[in-house]
Amino acid sequence: MRSRLLLGTAVALVTCLYAMPAWADAYRFGERTLRKGMSGSDVRTLQRYLSRVGQRTAVDGAFGRDTRRRVIGWERSAERRENGVVSRSDALALRSEARSASLEEATPVDGEIPGSEARLTSDGYALAPADAPEEVKAVIRAGNRIAKKPYKYGGGHSA
Repeated sequence: MRSRLLLGTAVALVTCLYAMPAWADAYRFGERTLRKGMSGSDVRTLQRYLSRVGQRTAVDGAFGRDTRRRVIGWERSAERRENGVVSRSDALALRSEARSASLEEATPVDGEIPGSEARLTSDGYALAPADAPEEVKAVIRAGNRIAKKPYKYGGGHSA
């Protein structure tokens, strides 16, 4: 009986030791400098933040050539050193910018704004004026629905 308990404990310990790398790379965004070739949950967070700030990036958790290009694009727009590497200070700046962009996204794109002139949000959506005819509001809502969809040549937007 005692040998089974010891064997079970040993198996559990070995399993934990071999499973450690799976959870050991679960860094929080900003804990480590990110560069091409890295992967993990913090890279996925980086990719989501880049997309929020206008650098459309696939969220796959792998810091590859495309992610590096998007980082350089963000660095250029944020007037930061363009090296394709996300340092801790870069991570703080990007997180702040992404959170600000998220607040702007919270603006109801199907909503109305007071007055008689339409307005554009910073992420490219239109806000309909309250005084506009219903037909104009419908056109603006339809445009917002396809505003971020890719155009397919000969086939319109993939809605």
